Order: sequence, then C-alpha cells, then structure tokens
Amino acid sequence: MFLFTPIFGVVSDKFGRRWPMLLGMMGLGVSTILFALSTNFYQFFISRFCQGVSAAATWVVGLAMIADVTPHNLFLPFMGIALGASTIGYLAGPPIGSAFYNYLGFHAPFFFCAFIALVDFVLRVVIIDDTYIELLRKEKEPLKSETGETSSMIKLLKSRIVLSSLVCLALCSLVLGGIEPILPLYLNARFGLGPALSGFVMFSMVVSIIPTFFLYYLANKIGNANLCLLSVFFMAASLFALSLPSVAMVTISLAFFGIFYFSAIDPVLGILADTVDAQGGGAYAQAYALYNIFYGLGLLCGSPLGGELYNRVGVFWSTTILSASCFAFIPFGVFLMK
Repeated sequence: MFLFTPIFGVVSDKFGRRWPMLLGMMGLGVSTILFALSTNFYQFFISRFCQGVSAAATWVVGLAMIADVTPHNLFLPFMGIALGASTIGYLAGPPIGSAFYNYLGFHAPFFFCAFIALVDFVLRVVIIDDTYIELLRKEKEPLKSETGETSSMIKLLKSRIVLSSLVCLALCSLVLGGIEPILPLYLNARFGLGPALSGFVMFSMVVSIIPTFFLYYLANKIGNANLCLLSVFFMAASLFALSLPSVAMVTISLAFFGIFYFSAIDPVLGILADTVDAQGGGAYAQAYALYNIFYGLGLLCGSPLGGELYNRVGVFWSTTILSASCFAFIPFGVFLMK
C-alpha cells in the first residue's frame, strides 16, 4: 500500500480519476474473493498484497475527487463526512464480519464484502466522468504560477506547514491504532465484555461525524493549523478518561476522543489543499497520497505499540504515554506550523 500510494497519486493527477478508481475497486473485489479461497500462508499474503494495492488507488483517488469538485467553502465539511464514513466502516466492520462468520461460516464475510465492492464498482462506472471532473477542476483551481509550474509531492514535502501537519496526522493515527487493541482487552478484563459488546463501545466514535459540519467555520475563525493543534490538545486530555472504572464513562470518553480526533486530522486535508493551490494546483491526488502514507504509518506502528504497552504497564499508563506524546508534540507543532 505504501509503495503504490504515491504511484496512484501521480498517475491520477496526470491521466484522470476514472480508471485508477475503477481498477482499484475491481481489484478490491477480486482480492476479497481470493481471501475466501485461500488455503495457505502464501495465498493469504498475495491476497493481502492485492488488497493493499487496491486500497491505495481507491483511497487516494477518492479524496482527490472530492477536492476536485467541492467548493472551497464546503471543503472541510465534505472531507469530514468522507473521513467519518470511513471510520464508521472501520468500526462497524469487525462486529458485522463476526456476525456473518458466526451464523454463516468462514466464507460469508468475504463474499459479503466482495458484493459491496461490486455494487460500489457499478455505481462508480455510472457516476465518475473525467470530462465533467476536469471542467470543475479548471473552475476551482487557481491560475498557475507565472512560471507555469504546478504543485508536486516533492514540493509539498518541502513546505514546513505541510510536513508538520503530516507528522501530526501520523501521531493522531498512531494514537488511534494504539487504543484499538488496548480498549477491547481492558473492557474484557475489567468488565467482562466480549468482542461484540466491546465493538459497540468502540462504535460510540461514530458521533465524531457530527462536528465535521462545523469545522469549516472554526477553521475560518482560527485557521486550519490552530484548529489542528487545539484539537490534539483536547484529544490528548480525553485519553486519560479511557481508563475510568465504568463502561458508560469509557463510552462517553471514547465519543469525545473521536470528536477531537477528527477535528485534528480533518484540517490536515485543508492544509494540503491550500498548499497545492498556493503552489499552482494540479497535485490533489499526490497530496492525499502523502496523507494516506503518513496516516497508514501511524496505524501500522500504533497497533503493536498499544498492545505491547498494555501487556507491560496496563491501561492507565498506556493511555498516559499516548497522551503525553500528543502533549509533547504541541510546542513543536506551534513552532513548525507558523
């Protein structure tokens, strides 16, 4: 996924959104079926590799398409809806897959997901029109710089505010990845909750989609960078409450964590879009390829880190360490994002 994300970003910016997206959705459906049919480690590895390549295409191109057609004054709310929907799927997937597995057997979750991918593919065939998207892009994007240059992935990484916001994004996703293994273990050990009930507690994060409609107004008042850093502060504070001795308190705390988590990562999309525009446009997919890479790196490191912390020091100190890492970033973020 990390290897192909920048490739799809460059290809999509140069040759259009339609075919990378359609090939990605087709690959996602096929790789999911391969999972169901796999019988040994190497087959599972190949299936997972194909799924990662497909996800690189759909995630990057999808965000770029939203940036292409969304007016500037609706950018953050629409991106917030997309990220919120992604999280709903991320949280709903395990309990739904578990139910299919328990009642219909091993193959059922894979075929169900493949069917969803097929429906999605058909809808994208009907909806995605590169000609229309290109017209909207030309209306939305600014004039190129006097030298005729446009933005690129390398130019974006040379921007101090972009690099610092991507580091902030990686930190936030690391925290999310860290609490993902911690909370189910804690809920089971402390309150005796099984996987299904723990999944419903985790699902309380869906309320995080509500404030996304107001993020644009906050970003206009205080700026994307300030909104990002302020949200990181409150996200870090909410982590302390995740070890409270009550399921209700943990659920409420997790809901607040979700609100501040999305309020922290959503402005990063705005920072990337603003920087692309300032550099002459033409690199939305490459910008969101960077977003995908840093977000994925955080999740990749967060899950094993969270599990190891919980095994060694328990839930309180695990969440305290994750919270302290967020607080420690804020002074650096204030300096780098200005």
